Amino acid sequence: MRYNLTEKGSKFGGLHCPPFLSSGDMKNNDEDNSIIRLDNVYFAYENRDSTATVPEEAEMVIDGLTLSVKRGGFTAVIGRNGSGKSTFARLLNALLIPVKGEVFVNGLNTADITAVWEIRKTAGMIFQNPDNQIVGTTVEEDVAFGPENIGIEPAEISVRVSEALESVHMKEYKKHAPHLLSGGQKQRVAIAGLLAIKPACMILDEATAMLDPIGRREVMKLIRRLNKEQGMTLILITHHMDEAAMADRIIVLDNGEAVIDGTPAQVFSDPVMLKKCGMSMPQPAELLHILLQRGVSIDPTGVTGKDEAVTRIAECLDAANGMSGRTLPDSGGKEAGSVSSKGDTAYGIGDRSAENENRYPNDKKGTAPAIETRDLSFTYMKGTPYEKHALSGVSLKIFKGEFTAVIGHTGSGKTTLVQHFNGLLKPASGRVLINGTETEGKGLKELRRHVGLVFQYPEHQLFEETVLKDVAFGLIKAGYPETGIREKVGEALEAVGLSTDILDKSPFELSGGQKRRVAIAGIIVTDPEVLILDEPAAGLDPEGRDAILRMVAGLHRSKGITAVLVSHNMEDVAKLVGRIIVMGEGNIIMDGKPCDIFRQTERLESQGLSAPQITYLMKELKERHPYLNDNIFTVEQAANELMQYLPECVHDTVNKAEKE
Repeated sequence: MRYNLTEKGSKFGGLHCPPFLSSGDMKNNDEDNSIIRLDNVYFAYENRDSTATVPEEAEMVIDGLTLSVKRGGFTAVIGRNGSGKSTFARLLNALLIPVKGEVFVNGLNTADITAVWEIRKTAGMIFQNPDNQIVGTTVEEDVAFGPENIGIEPAEISVRVSEALESVHMKEYKKHAPHLLSGGQKQRVAIAGLLAIKPACMILDEATAMLDPIGRREVMKLIRRLNKEQGMTLILITHHMDEAAMADRIIVLDNGEAVIDGTPAQVFSDPVMLKKCGMSMPQPAELLHILLQRGVSIDPTGVTGKDEAVTRIAECLDAANGMSGRTLPDSGGKEAGSVSSKGDTAYGIGDRSAENENRYPNDKKGTAPAIETRDLSFTYMKGTPYEKHALSGVSLKIFKGEFTAVIGHTGSGKTTLVQHFNGLLKPASGRVLINGTETEGKGLKELRRHVGLVFQYPEHQLFEETVLKDVAFGLIKAGYPETGIREKVGEALEAVGLSTDILDKSPFELSGGQKRRVAIAGIIVTDPEVLILDEPAAGLDPEGRDAILRMVAGLHRSKGITAVLVSHNMEDVAKLVGRIIVMGEGNIIMDGKPCDIFRQTERLESQGLSAPQITYLMKELKERHPYLNDNIFTVEQAANELMQYLPECVHDTVNKAEKE
């Protein structure tokens, strides 16, 4: 059932927002100029005769979807994991065929087997995991694969490959083997391969999930340019709300239905509505809604980006300060960590940074580190034409109980570094010590009981026939008593927020978020003293991401685990950790508290990174209002800072209520 924002009694409880066109209305208005059209489409992952009717009891992944996509438009599709987004994308270029209803691409029916070739030339697709579509032995060969298959002349292929690699900043890697690239670099190659085909419509299924902040920004800038200058139709499936805000139109899927459909300003007008769909808001919009919630008379309607938010907050500050007649300080200078933490909010995982910064080791002389590297270096494919220096003389100490983030651009050496922490990789030179023990030799097996590593896609670590067997695998290998295994596994599942009801289920029958939790349970069940997480929330919707990160933060607090988080999401890093290590070109570029790292925005950007969105917003506000503290890196901190100067700028109804 579609969510009609103008009607009470909808599936979301009668929430009210400004009215806008429904999917059906848009279809009627744009049908003559639509490049993609879905008419009453159903799809379920069951085998059935294509002529059969759809059983009432079948669980539909796409459930009666009717909509059209305008030629030359930029449409973002968002929704929680399992809402049908990826299935929707695969229906658009005939990778899947509806069990009922029809999908048309440029007037061609995807069910027509004779039209499939032309459909896929028209609507090209980038998958979430680049490994699913990279086929060449070199980058250059892989990018050329598509143009070759559609019959482009060799001379033209060479030009297209060069232009495509240049556009994604991968030209220098054209002779490299794709399997030796980082995840983010592979994704750029996959995007280049599609650009070389020059499709009329580009479908991107979480195509920026593996990229660093600057890489994401560059890809978004690139596809926006293709849309504006070349008229390419874009359909972007994303879990990044700031990316969705760049589109002309946002469709929110839930249980296979388009429940919300409108412009970014309309869709982001109600945080409660989005939360019911498992979504979040861009940080600028979130800040305005928090200020409104706290009584500030500020209008968040239509705000999706930094510039609009700065203008409205500055106007409110001007009004409040003018009314108060107060003498304001010349400038802010407080540490961001001094801003109080409010814990979990309605919008995310809560701000834990101030709590964790107190554990930062300003002086740990005489204390043995939990993790230590001494002049660590590592080279992939040494002595071959594909030789790549990944680490060069890295020396660091991480102390017990710290929550540390390792960040850096794609290919900076982050994953290579953390894979040394439990002996998955052995140093080419230098040393790695965990609690004073070398990560090699006879002690390696024992070491891995104390250091748990959660890979980028934890669910790929699942392999057993039941959840019980999968989570218990590490216990069995460690010789844990058989009589206590079921109880121990139950405790691990409880720690990650899962019920023991799933113990005898196949892990492959679970949802994406549940699989990820089971995989993490399989790591923590052995009670590791050190927990390393390499992009544990990659590919999860905002609701699922917050749940996983909240769980990790809880484990860190309750068990005193030394946690190391590798992430490209600066907003998550800012909320969670007390220390940040910045990697660049295989070495440590920066190391310090979040407040010290994120204030150096230009230096971060030179390393392919960025500060959180809210930091840039506060810096711009400080230019207009110098008394503000701009050393801010979470929305909660920004709201607390602004509320110090907005006590008079409140609704009349709030003032009246306070007097009463």
